[in-house]
Amino acid sequence: MTQKVLDYDHNVVPQETYWDCGPASTQVVLNSRGIIASEQDLIRQIGTTEDGTGDVDWIVGVLNQYVGGGYETNHMPNDPPEQDEKDALWNAIVDSIDEGFGMVANIVAPPSNYPRGVLGSESPAYAGGTVYHYIALMGYDSDAHAIWVADSGFRPYGYWIDFEQLATLIPPKGYIYHTGGTQHPMADTFFADVSEFQTYYDGSYPDPVLSIRSNDGTYRDHKFDTNYPRMRADLDSGKLKYGIVYAYWRPNWEDTANTMIDMINSYGGLHPRVALMIDVESGGNPGGNQSGGINAMYDKLAQFAGNPARVFGYANSGDFFSMWQNRPSGLRVIGAGYGSNPNLPGQIAHQYTDGTFGADQGLPMGRPPFGNCDMNVADGLDPDQFGQALGLAPASPPPNIINQFADASPWIGKRITNGENVCPDGIGRWVEFENAHVYWTPTTGAHGIPRNIFDKWATQKWETGPLGYPTDNVANLPDGNCQAFQGGAIYQRNGQQAVIVHGAIGNTWIHQGFEKGPMGWPTSDEYDFGNGSVAQNFEHGTLVWNPNSVITITYQGGGTTTVPDVSVKK
Repeated sequence: MTQKVLDYDHNVVPQETYWDCGPASTQVVLNSRGIIASEQDLIRQIGTTEDGTGDVDWIVGVLNQYVGGGYETNHMPNDPPEQDEKDALWNAIVDSIDEGFGMVANIVAPPSNYPRGVLGSESPAYAGGTVYHYIALMGYDSDAHAIWVADSGFRPYGYWIDFEQLATLIPPKGYIYHTGGTQHPMADTFFADVSEFQTYYDGSYPDPVLSIRSNDGTYRDHKFDTNYPRMRADLDSGKLKYGIVYAYWRPNWEDTANTMIDMINSYGGLHPRVALMIDVESGGNPGGNQSGGINAMYDKLAQFAGNPARVFGYANSGDFFSMWQNRPSGLRVIGAGYGSNPNLPGQIAHQYTDGTFGADQGLPMGRPPFGNCDMNVADGLDPDQFGQALGLAPASPPPNIINQFADASPWIGKRITNGENVCPDGIGRWVEFENAHVYWTPTTGAHGIPRNIFDKWATQKWETGPLGYPTDNVANLPDGNCQAFQGGAIYQRNGQQAVIVHGAIGNTWIHQGFEKGPMGWPTSDEYDFGNGSVAQNFEHGTLVWNPNSVITITYQGGGTTTVPDVSVKK
């Protein structure tokens, strides 16, 4: 019998929320490769929300980001699938597992076709109507024609399934498989090259180097005013190691250079770990040798940067040799070639795709949050070596407030996240630990959020929701705990669910003496009370706010009174 199952930590399989089966399945696949990634990191990198993970295409780029390429997607639109689709699925599973790579599949399981365990394995406890779900395919049995599934959503979290049934569960969705493409060694530095044609840069971007456009001639990129300040902040925090700002060369080279310089100066100035790139392309430019104008722009930018080593070029082979025939001594360039490496003189990196062409190389076609985009790789150079090739000095590590908090707070346990994650606003930072998540901003400081409070906060969309960032450390009370946030507080009494207290009702409760006052502990979140009113239940009664800014207090033992909304300023 030929049976092969990849090794993975079975303790990581169960998903942390009801909606993140996609990231959870991805976590299992990475774990089998010896790559430790937290579910919360993967949620943000993939873009999963409470509505789930939209498609396997959301996941494939993140997998490639971690393993160095080789994963691709395949959709199965026909339901039931045709024989050639089933053959392709079986071959993809066997080939991927034999190479040591797990797979992720998106399935649709109506009650009449819930997965059934075979080979003596227990069937998973699916329930509740049609289940839209992601699973990890981690092994196969060629004699029994069965597949081993790591299922994050349903006990027993692992089982053998008949291949024929699996093939009926995937349509009309798809799966992610490994092509066997060669993985680049970890020394290679990947980075994206983006402009206003992509979404804004944010903290989900995973690489230590980023390239952003400032201008095309005198045309100013509409997203530079957000992208560059965020880049500067992440360079200061250590999230990014090095940055590149580039301008598309035009014959009015002086105006082009002045526009670039003005834009950089308008948003904080030239950061000491940012290099400048001249994008030399024939599109929209006159033909023939343009070396005079290109070199004049090079000299002006070198003067602005204070060092010609911080200025370099970009071109494909044809434009490089036709437009820039006479080049400065020691010039370094990024060579563009989709499907082949141009290996230009002075080349320090290779742009291998524009997000569309060059997909056959088995390399990532994009990065979060941009999706498919221009992607580059500095072959054989780690980030600091690439930074030196850009004429930039290695970064001095900034004081790490989160690390300082962790050193002083042994209760949070061991660190899980490598490095720090940047929040979507580009300002906050967060790290997952064994017993807590630590969040930091310059104004609120660093605070650990224990898991019981964090899970409730997550239902409000973390710091992007109405509660905002934590403003204080967790307070341990005689029979529970609580934590303050910018927009309210979360309380949890021992053995009960966590609840949110905020706004006018929260202020009234605070003025009564918190949980030691006559109302006692909160027992529910706020809820609609009709006619525009909002109510919240407490241990000894109910508080109701109405649109006239009056709070009605109803006590369990009987009696009602009204008080003005203390949050309304007279």
